[in-house]
Amino acid sequence: MVWFLFLLLGGIVGITIVYSHLYGISPTPTSPKVKKKLLSMLPNLTEGDRIVELGSGWGNLAFAFARQFPT
Repeated sequence: MVWFLFLLLGGIVGITIVYSHLYGISPTPTSPKVKKKLLSMLPNLTEGDRIVELGSGWGNLAFAFARQFPT
């Protein structure tokens, strides 16, 4: 069952990459070095503050924000 989910996820990722290249826009994930620098530059958040990650990749920066600033 796990191998099926792995293949399904791989297929979805592959289709996403091919589809995005048709329009000249491919996903660009944030590198670990850049992600670390961005997270270090953010001030401490207080209750009610929000982060908006507009993205051009697959959301890996948004996941890093969520880990550093849990609700």
